[in-house]
Amino acid sequence: MGVNIPKQYIQIHKKPIICYTVESFLRLPYIKKVVVVAAPESLTVMIQTLSEMCALQGEKLMVTEGGSFRHQSIESGLRAILTCCEPLPEIVVIHDGVRPFLSEEIVHNVVSAAKEHGAAGVTCPLVSTVISGDAKGFLESSLDRNKYKASEMPQAFKYNVICKAYAECSAYDLEHGTECLHLVQKYAGVKAKLLPGTSHLWKVTHRKDIYTASAMVKESQSVGIVCNKPFPAFLPFLKISLSKKFKSIHVVKSGEPALSKYSNLVLIHSNKSPYDVIEQMKLMSSEIKLTQLATIVNIMYQNFDPNINFLELHKQARASAKKLESENILVYHVLMEKCKEDRTFEEKIELVSSLLFDSNPNISGTVFIS
Repeated sequence: MGVNIPKQYIQIHKKPIICYTVESFLRLPYIKKVVVVAAPESLTVMIQTLSEMCALQGEKLMVTEGGSFRHQSIESGLRAILTCCEPLPEIVVIHDGVRPFLSEEIVHNVVSAAKEHGAAGVTCPLVSTVISGDAKGFLESSLDRNKYKASEMPQAFKYNVICKAYAECSAYDLEHGTECLHLVQKYAGVKAKLLPGTSHLWKVTHRKDIYTASAMVKESQSVGIVCNKPFPAFLPFLKISLSKKFKSIHVVKSGEPALSKYSNLVLIHSNKSPYDVIEQMKLMSSEIKLTQLATIVNIMYQNFDPNINFLELHKQARASAKKLESENILVYHVLMEKCKEDRTFEEKIELVSSLLFDSNPNISGTVFIS
């Protein structure tokens, strides 16, 4: 991938990928225990990462030491269940730490299929044809893409079935095998049920995947618009623009604890001094420990004051933003002049929407005049 740290620790919006993955399971009420298996050399780093950056913690989460190979690590996780689960689970779900995007529906379906058939996994159609070459680098054969599928995660198994497979598998398979479903078929005699997956189950593998993951995280989030009545004329335009990029949009009153509920906020200030808005930002957060990046766009909707020193205002805004960034908050300011022509709103609102979605830390604290 071209980065110096393991993929699971790469941060997306100031939060490691592994935390998104773990939280996807922790929030499911029927999941009783989440066991994270870490490589021996990074066990301490994993424990520290999850304890500091994972929003959902408690007795439901456990970290254990794995092995040098994938199947050795899975076997370590299965052994750890013996020490932390009473009674033992009927079903275990196996997943990759760098596949952060999975839905509750997918997990439910694979668990239900495993209960019925003993083992289940999700698949996706092959994007490219699989071929093999000879020793001289020439084409030898190709597979019929219609007959084969890509095996994805998560996979689910009856606990006694997967334990039997690992207890009886060869040392070679333990070190060189990759497919759990095949091990269960080979050593436990259980044929896995294959379920259709979705395009969201991909694994963060290449540098380009980081940018895709960043956009997908934003698309899954909600936005809180904080303003009081009378609502500004541009509010409908703002809601439409944001709804194209985010999961849901909510208008809330000033004074509500919006920062603890929404990772994306638009604060609308009507006829309020820009200096007061920036000062208000200095007093924000501290009491709330944010485990994920929060992005705020202040819209200062007013008649421009000719006495404003914009250079000094920008310096104050940048200084305030620097402090907030250490608390996982990015903030941008948009000065929007009041006007009667609604046709000008759309262009200005697109600026607000883009700032919120892109969450570029390099321009946090910038004052935009629109």
